[in-house]
Amino acid sequence: MRKPFFSIIIAAYNLGKLVTQAIDSCINQKGIGNSEYEILVYNDGSTDDTLQYIEDFKDSANVKIINQTNVGLSATRNRGIEDAKGEYLLFLDGDDWLDYNALSILKSSIDGDTLIIFPMNYYYSTNHVEKRGYNLEEKIYNSKDLLKATLGHSQFQTIH
Repeated sequence: MRKPFFSIIIAAYNLGKLVTQAIDSCINQKGIGNSEYEILVYNDGSTDDTLQYIEDFKDSANVKIINQTNVGLSATRNRGIEDAKGEYLLFLDGDDWLDYNALSILKSSIDGDTLIIFPMNYYYSTNHVEKRGYNLEEKIYNSKDLLKATLGHSQFQTIH
């Protein structure tokens, strides 16, 4: 079996049915084969019915379900990094989703760069979609300039 190109790491805690949209959006990617990516779904000790919804995907070829005691988002993502087999990692919160062709677009844009950062500009709420301005000039950054460019924006300063 060949190594997947992407590992998608999804952390879920007490999301109930919401997590199904995140997983579905990964499974239903267009323009990229299922063997090119794996989906690692971590139930981080949910006390609601989240695990039941996640287990609906247990027969999906490229989905691996990990049920663990609650350790928090950072520790869960760190475990995902350890478990991942993909060449590139993509973190997705359990209540978010990927556009139907996100992986094929991302794969076609990777041309040997070792770090690709793309901020999300749209924030969805119950009754509206909000677009927040964030422009990162497309260029090669050294580590110091990259930190200056990204950490100066509030969405990168938030700790969850």
